[in-house]
Amino acid sequence: MNKKKGIIIGAVLFILAVAVGYAIFSDTLTINGTATAKGEFAFEITTQKDVLEEVKSSNMYAVLNNYGSTGDVDLANAVSSNVDSSITNTSNTVTYSANLTQPGQKQYFTVKVTNTGSIPIILDIYYDINIDTSIAGNLLMDDGNTFDVNKIIDATQGVGGNVYEFSSIDYVTADLLKQNLVNLQDVYVSKEIYDELEVDPEAAPKLDTGESAYLVFSSYWREDLNFNSHVVGIDVTAKSTIDIPIKQYTN
Repeated sequence: MNKKKGIIIGAVLFILAVAVGYAIFSDTLTINGTATAKGEFAFEITTQKDVLEEVKSSNMYAVLNNYGSTGDVDLANAVSSNVDSSITNTSNTVTYSANLTQPGQKQYFTVKVTNTGSIPIILDIYYDINIDTSIAGNLLMDDGNTFDVNKIIDATQGVGGNVYEFSSIDYVTADLLKQNLVNLQDVYVSKEIYDELEVDPEAAPKLDTGESAYLVFSSYWREDLNFNSHVVGIDVTAKSTIDIPIKQYTN
């Protein structure tokens, strides 16, 4: 290779190196894109007296207290007493009443929660459900007078005297009466939803679009509750506020 040819080849290689370097350092990569997370969080609550027939199906499972199919918890044959009762709802607020006139009477109610949105929702019933129940009214006494049911505990502590000989047992009886007059019996979901919970016991029931969960309540005057012998009758009303924690599914 003569000197002149070497100079020419060197010049060509230099030009290529500069061109490649320029190409590398002046290259521009442009990505244009849009990502949007958008879904409709919506649900519908409907109510009905008694236990809905769809809840009595063998495909329904209890997930709050009883755990298992409706056959296991004997809900398929649940029958309300013939009492004056009602249940209504305005949006998320549910109001029900039952006029129980004698021990042993029971009235069932069903609250149906349906996912009407486009994204899953959960009912966080294991941790966030809140039931606040109060009781008001009187016990009818054997001397013709009445006694405020909420003052039993005071009487046992000697406040205002204890003419009717109330004890802690009477206080427990009044508390049991209150608990059963307004009672969330259980929450029922389909077998498919129940199977998902068995895989992850810590999870809350998840409802996809169109799926429903059913909250079954009962008002029950327990016939095995007995106050002391001075009490000859009961005229008591229980009221309850129950928060149903419906949330967007985020996992």
